[in-house]
Amino acid sequence: MSEKLAGYPEKLLCPCKVCRNLCHQCINILYEHLVIYEIDPTYKIWFHHGEELSRDDDVETMETFDSYNLFRATNIDGCDFESHLEEWLNHSVKFSYRGHWKFLKEDHPFRSKRSWFDGEVEHGNPPRIMNGTTIAEHLKDFVNELYVHHNMDVMHIEKNVCESICNTLLDVAGKSKDGLKARLDLQHMGIRSALHPQEKGTRTYLPTVLHTLSKLEKELFCKRLFSLKVPDGYSSNIRNFVSMEQCKLMGLKSHDCHILMKQLLPVAIKGLMPLGPRDAIIRLCIFFNQICQRVLDRESIMALENDVIETLCLLERFFPPSFFDVMIHLVVHIGREARLCGSVQFRWMYPFERHMKILKDYVRNRARPEGCIAECYLADECVNFCNEFTDHSIELNTKEGRNEEWSNDVILEGRPIYRRKEIILTDELLEIAHRYILLNTSVVEPFLKKHAASYTGYIINGQRFHVHDIEKSTQNSGVSIEVTTMCRSSAKDVSQVPNLVSYYGVIREIILLDYYIVQIPIFKCELENVPNGVRVEDSLTLVNLHQSQWSVGRYPFILASQAKQVFYSREHDSSN
Repeated sequence: MSEKLAGYPEKLLCPCKVCRNLCHQCINILYEHLVIYEIDPTYKIWFHHGEELSRDDDVETMETFDSYNLFRATNIDGCDFESHLEEWLNHSVKFSYRGHWKFLKEDHPFRSKRSWFDGEVEHGNPPRIMNGTTIAEHLKDFVNELYVHHNMDVMHIEKNVCESICNTLLDVAGKSKDGLKARLDLQHMGIRSALHPQEKGTRTYLPTVLHTLSKLEKELFCKRLFSLKVPDGYSSNIRNFVSMEQCKLMGLKSHDCHILMKQLLPVAIKGLMPLGPRDAIIRLCIFFNQICQRVLDRESIMALENDVIETLCLLERFFPPSFFDVMIHLVVHIGREARLCGSVQFRWMYPFERHMKILKDYVRNRARPEGCIAECYLADECVNFCNEFTDHSIELNTKEGRNEEWSNDVILEGRPIYRRKEIILTDELLEIAHRYILLNTSVVEPFLKKHAASYTGYIINGQRFHVHDIEKSTQNSGVSIEVTTMCRSSAKDVSQVPNLVSYYGVIREIILLDYYIVQIPIFKCELENVPNGVRVEDSLTLVNLHQSQWSVGRYPFILASQAKQVFYSREHDSSN
């Protein structure tokens, strides 16, 4: 074997089934791998170890060699990991991508935290991001000006990160990133001695860690997700993926993981673990929530890039090295790609996966799926082409949205759902509702006489609202509204300034006021604001609707078009 070709004077590329010539090993470890895991059967010609390739070699071997060179040249998103982050875990039998504190600024306090990471003060620099010119030295046909070497799919990265976090928190057997092998890796690396496995007699015990939930905490975690109700069309029913008996999540799809990482996971872990690991996970969820927004600002993205590095450093403080696979590391580069390429919604796999669902529905004969897809796709194309030349034709593949509004000459906005019920408002409530409409709309000023009707549901602005008393599998009664009002800092302060105040509450009644020519929808709500029944804690908004009185009890009405939909989750059974 040629040590020169291997790239290390004391290490060689390991050709076993696990390493597959992707990592260097010492001679004795390489020998153990070959004995335990055997040689990779696809490695027929030892071109990584000195054997030269000839033109007579098969094409498959040549393509394997080229693919290998491409991987080592570009690595992951252009990072040069070979001498920086890439680390092989002998017991977990996989690569670990740690050392994210190298990305921090030189004067960042995390660099001096020896006990948090590997016991040493970090003075190194981050791995270089190779540009097209550097890669062209390895690959002559690569584009020199290419800053983004390949697009990263945020959908699958988010899904893998979500599954790693949930399975590790719930300590799911076979899927958790923390176990005996992970602890043996810590022992082999000589770090975090308090977490090393302890042998007592014939048994091996693993010390408890901060990020693993206890049995009661697992039950509360699963119960929060199982009892959670979200608005209609927001996501699938999360309770279908929660196993209360086994205390784990099963069968999560990509969009379910997206919803968990954006909003639901911080709600589920609130108060269930120490502040350190909980804060790190919440910060990671906030990063995914902000990076997946429709509108991104370049300056805010640069701030997100720095924040996510700190977040990964905090995760490295609490989670084992086996947790940091390549998917966790790719989070570092998501912000850079968003800054260069724009919003992630134009680059992730959701539209392609959904279109694949349409193509799969074309299959009628499972013995010939390709033929079925081709025939049905051609038929749709022909019919759509003919419809363009036919008057009063109905477009195919257009399904009316579940929460779309209907055009109506009478109702000013939105549309009611469910059964109409005639009601009689008291003079006081009718006057309050009428005053609110006159102050916020100009179309009804000429009309004074009015009648009212009540509904239990209403659709407006593409959202479905229900009254709070209806029992459904979804939660559509939560609303919030932002109003501009005069505020002062304290009771003694005489000066008042205009400020934007947020109110949160639930819908108690949906009323449609009839002014003969036009009908105006309004919501009667229970609302609270800061500090009467609302406070912010752990980046979550906590609302208490059972105070001594409503903050806006005298004026409970809002226009249906002003309502923004929110949903609530109980922290525990005794929560209000």
